[in-house]
Amino acid sequence: MKRMCLVTVFLAAHVGAQPTDAPKPPSAEPPKPAADAAVDGPSSIVASGVRAQRICTGHRFTEGPVWITDAGAPGGGFLLFSDIPANTIFKWTPAADGTLAESKATAWLSPSGHSNGLTLDTKGNVLIAQHAGAVARREKLGEPTILADKFDGKPLNSPNDLCVRSDGLIYFTDPPYGLGRLGPGGRERGLDFCGVYLLTPDGTVSVQVKDMPTPNGIALSPDEKTIYVADTSRGNVRAYAVNPDGTFGAGRPFAELKFAEGPRAGKSAGADGIRVDEQGHVYVAASGGAWVYDAGGKHLGVIRIEGSATNLCFGGPDRKTLFITGGSSVWAVRTLIAGLPTPRPAPKTTKDN
Repeated sequence: MKRMCLVTVFLAAHVGAQPTDAPKPPSAEPPKPAADAAVDGPSSIVASGVRAQRICTGHRFTEGPVWITDAGAPGGGFLLFSDIPANTIFKWTPAADGTLAESKATAWLSPSGHSNGLTLDTKGNVLIAQHAGAVARREKLGEPTILADKFDGKPLNSPNDLCVRSDGLIYFTDPPYGLGRLGPGGRERGLDFCGVYLLTPDGTVSVQVKDMPTPNGIALSPDEKTIYVADTSRGNVRAYAVNPDGTFGAGRPFAELKFAEGPRAGKSAGADGIRVDEQGHVYVAASGGAWVYDAGGKHLGVIRIEGSATNLCFGGPDRKTLFITGGSSVWAVRTLIAGLPTPRPAPKTTKDN
């Protein structure tokens, strides 16, 4: 496999002290993976010499990771992720000592509605974007409850990814990827556009964006005043202002993912899942790994894995492990900055003196 060249800006970083009573975090020095999985990312995000490590493999197409905190479990919790064609959500658990040893994942929910993106609501329930045409919620290992499967009386395309505001509002994207692929004959398309939607706790679904051909990853900024949406086929990310009522305001270009040099110079790297860390850095899953940007849209570098990344999330007891799905595998790398919590508390506000 040819290694691609990627331009990286290196910045200084500081590693904060960890609480002595916290569960043991995964090892910051995982074993060296294959050469094509080396980290080629910004030193402000990943410490020099730290590499992404494959933690499980053998799947058909991995997507939608989410970390579930469990203080009594090894490593402080476990990871859930989707395998879309396998119609299954899998569970991966760190080793007994909390390290990121490669191990086999086990089925957590099957069938999963051909799940894609996963996240948690404000009560810690798992929310599922189902390519079968719905946004669902699973509580206490029961059967998933459908929260939304229609807009304006017509069936959704194939919900892809989602995020939750601290007040419980759910945002989700609805590209066409699941149409015509699920079972004999697939499903007929009911909507003539691919939308980005707002789902309120009372079940109301309203469209916020209609002009993206393939809306995909979605994530909120730390202050919840900006939301980022990936448009895969165009290979870019747009940022939208978020109004107090949760609706979208004006949109603007945020990042265009293109290779800077090498045989693919000038070509799109795509854009898939998105996550944000506590300092507002934006991580976009794309060809080659996780592309990292500062809050102003400046490209800082790429945290590399083999092949293309599909989605990502932060986890571990300190939220400084970045899990990356892609192809048949799931990868993990230690970062210097914690990701935003999931579910997330209300953002801090500055009071006037």
